[in-house]
Amino acid sequence: MLVLAIIIGILLLLLSLRVGAVVQYDAKGFVAWAKVGFVRVKVYPRPEKAPKEKKEKKPKPPKEPEEAPVEGGAVDKLKAGLSIVGPILEQVKRRLVFSEIRFHYTVSTKDAAATALAYGGAQVAVQNLLGLIGHNFKVKKQDVRIGYSFDGTSDTVFLRLGLRISVWGALRLGLFSWREVRKSGLLSKGATKHGQASHQ
Repeated sequence: MLVLAIIIGILLLLLSLRVGAVVQYDAKGFVAWAKVGFVRVKVYPRPEKAPKEKKEKKPKPPKEPEEAPVEGGAVDKLKAGLSIVGPILEQVKRRLVFSEIRFHYTVSTKDAAATALAYGGAQVAVQNLLGLIGHNFKVKKQDVRIGYSFDGTSDTVFLRLGLRISVWGALRLGLFSWREVRKSGLLSKGATKHGQASHQ
């Protein structure tokens, strides 16, 4: 019983773990990390490998003749598959969380009028986008700043997004998506019943 209780406890702990990703863009470029619980691992950019010794180039094989045109699938079947996008997105919205959104944007021009227009446009666009995200997803932390500069070089942006989902939520999302895909008939061979009926 003790061993069983330990195993159940470990499983519950694993299912409650949060997995996710953090993406950042700044003056140095893009950086991405994967997160499991409190552990974070950089996935992009990967560390550069030592250069390999150059090997002699082998002669390229002759080009193969072009393949015959591929036969298209039934449109009805594709439509049935696309019908699952909505329900799956609803599940994603319920389970995916933005752990953080940081967005710092600086409008930079030499002309005061152009700066004012660009600044106002940036404010409207960012607020609309944040409203859309906040309406569809949970957002834990948010830090948005729109500024301006008259140095006239170029606009600058700092962006950092954190996404997370529990292991249990990811499993449920995967099972739901698989069930919806199977129900849609997208993976079945041949045409759908609706498509067959239209040919008769």
